[in-house]
Amino acid sequence: MNKKLFLAAGVAAAFECKVTLKAQHIDRAVKNAAEIRKLLPLRHGSPYRSLNSSLLYGLLAHSHVWKGKGSTPKQNIQGRLWSADTDSVRHPRESLDVLCVADLTTWVSTKLPKIAGSTLTGYVMATSTGRLTVTTAVTPIGDMIAFLLRRLAWEDMSLRDLATYFDVVIGVSGEGSLRTWNIDMTIYSKEEVEIMSRRLPGEPDEEGWSVPSDPWSEWSVSGW
Repeated sequence: MNKKLFLAAGVAAAFECKVTLKAQHIDRAVKNAAEIRKLLPLRHGSPYRSLNSSLLYGLLAHSHVWKGKGSTPKQNIQGRLWSADTDSVRHPRESLDVLCVADLTTWVSTKLPKIAGSTLTGYVMATSTGRLTVTTAVTPIGDMIAFLLRRLAWEDMSLRDLATYFDVVIGVSGEGSLRTWNIDMTIYSKEEVEIMSRRLPGEPDEEGWSVPSDPWSEWSVSGW
């Protein structure tokens, strides 16, 4: 009676919104993302379902406080994301999905289920690489929308054509540090671990050959 309650099954995404981003906002958003995910039912059945929550969680800001001469706002935010993730996130599905600063850039989560025997997660500072944006300046908000559409399309198949179009037009990629997790039953189900011990679609064999995987495969070695 004394607080609002929201049914998670009816929420596709939730965001914390700030006018001016500060370091403590990043700490709080990463912690809140982890705490909320702990309240949701665990999902298994594929690496995608084990590594990603059904609810997308992000942090949005118009600008940031790092405006002084010689300031390095991108490096400051990247470092703060890394330290907050290390402090608060105990399972890959708990990580923050997106951080967008409208006058700076966008960071998006990335999760690779099987690289050299490990699962990797991290935050990538987005750079637009779409094939159709030669004369178009893509903004951080554009990068964010392309990422959000793709993530939402994993849960809602009706969005996949639109998400694929934005991938071609904008195509978010970037750079960032990655965190290593063991491939074990603290992250995946027993059945998933057994399947992942074998070769996955898109994973090179001993001779370096690989079978192209479905871009919407929940077992894709290229991750999400």
